[in-house]
Amino acid sequence: MQTKQTANVIAPRVSAAVQVADDGIVRGIDAVMQCSEEHGLVRGHLGPLAELAQKRNLAFGIRPVNPFSTRLIELGHPTKGLDIKGKSADWGPMAGLIPVQQKYSKLAGSPDRIEVSNKEVEGCIEEGYAKSLPLTLGIDRLEELIKKGAIRVVGAVGHEDIQILSAMNGQEHVFEGKLTVANGVVDYAILHEKVPVQVLGGIDTAAKTPATMTADYDVLFLGVSLQDFDNRDNARSSPVNRTKEKPLIRQFFGKLAGARDAVALATEISGATGANDHSPRATRGIATSPHDHGVSSARMDEFIPLANFAVGRSDENRVIQHGADTHNPYSVLADNFPSVIFAAQRDQASAKVVMIKNRDAAIKVFTELKVDHFQFSVNKNWAAEMPPESIRRPSFNQAVAVFESVIESPISSPRLSKLFGVAKLKSD
Repeated sequence: MQTKQTANVIAPRVSAAVQVADDGIVRGIDAVMQCSEEHGLVRGHLGPLAELAQKRNLAFGIRPVNPFSTRLIELGHPTKGLDIKGKSADWGPMAGLIPVQQKYSKLAGSPDRIEVSNKEVEGCIEEGYAKSLPLTLGIDRLEELIKKGAIRVVGAVGHEDIQILSAMNGQEHVFEGKLTVANGVVDYAILHEKVPVQVLGGIDTAAKTPATMTADYDVLFLGVSLQDFDNRDNARSSPVNRTKEKPLIRQFFGKLAGARDAVALATEISGATGANDHSPRATRGIATSPHDHGVSSARMDEFIPLANFAVGRSDENRVIQHGADTHNPYSVLADNFPSVIFAAQRDQASAKVVMIKNRDAAIKVFTELKVDHFQFSVNKNWAAEMPPESIRRPSFNQAVAVFESVIESPISSPRLSKLFGVAKLKSD
């Protein structure tokens, strides 16, 4: 790739640091909104998701989102589902998008992984799950990427062709921005070494125009009250992917049964912003099975359309695509921070909203949810760092202690002996 040192560069602006609680927990929706640069969720989505939790008596978490994707999600861009296997970029003018040539993605510098990922991207395009689109950026997007430190720009933006500089793996890469003006709108076609940079996209189903694709919201967990917990909360297994190279969290479940479709479910949330939004930005989507939720559950199948409608998304253009990370066989606990947690509160008008920044914060908040009688799964991969006993209800631990004390005590009753399932209780 070309490299260049230059002066007269538009440099990124540094924003003020966000203050975080000593225990790694940020509490309250207003405080969590102020941390949007960390967790990556759209600020305007926090209220509707909190309302969903309160009205449906749920507790759930959303994993951290690529901060370069936040504005694109807010604008209604299509998001990647489980059939999109390419990695997104976290550098350069393609930050927040999914380059067709994966050397421009976050895999830059890993040739072996790039080769495999390129083949997966080709498969997505061939099977109609995505389209290859030339990357163009407007002035607003350029300014955002400058502000967030992804790029520096040489030239007068909006008036001439520009050079776009971005550092990756210790090297400064040079992209070209070719000025285009159509109907008074200024855009830049992005090239590298005179070749257009291509990214994955879908189709705006209303306007029939291309729309670039970005990251989705990943659910950390989904919990319900103990009294509601039943077999609908059991996870289903998944098959393997189209390349048969590794297991994939991918499974087609078909349509939701009968009248329980996305629209009917969405009407249960009164006042959810954007629930009836039929504008083009609410209908952008790609060719995919509408209920391909991966490793999921019946409860999650109901939750996904509810959550999407709550934030103004149609089922054709979901921002929440698949099952929770608690059922992901490849989950790594450290990758889940910071996450935002939403939980219904008894005798309160609104849900609890907190951000957790580390394992200790997760243990503390998960225990609080257990005390509040929420039941949810915890990924087995987390056991070494988050043992199951670390997030049990205190009442459960007390019951275990009583049970163990009884087992260790002399008991003569045959009925108690039978109850505890031991042939002979210890007497010494």
